[in-house]
Amino acid sequence: MSNYDFAPDEQLLMGRIDFGAPRRTLTGAADDAVGEYLAALMYNGQIGSDYLIQARPKYMAYVQATDKNALGLQYLSPWAKTCSKKVQATFGHEPRFVLLEQPFGRRHSNWRAAKSLFLHT
Repeated sequence: MSNYDFAPDEQLLMGRIDFGAPRRTLTGAADDAVGEYLAALMYNGQIGSDYLIQARPKYMAYVQATDKNALGLQYLSPWAKTCSKKVQATFGHEPRFVLLEQPFGRRHSNWRAAKSLFLHT
């Protein structure tokens, strides 16, 4: 799915979630922690359903987010907050979200700028 499948108000922005390298004793739990965290974000509507995970040595996920602040703590559901705590325990810090593309600017259109008009009575 691309940005062009959505109306301008509903565009998805390409971003990367950096998890880092897991602690040595918790490398087996890293896959589950990342997968569950992304599932919680997707269930809550904060990221799109298409994402790519790069694992080992450092985990990162390429996602389509709904907003540049979509992964803020104030927007996390209770399930996502528990998953975030699991990620913190596994990796030693919170996941970092980096926006890879800028949101489209809103253009305010005016009927006077239209090349043609359709009059309906």
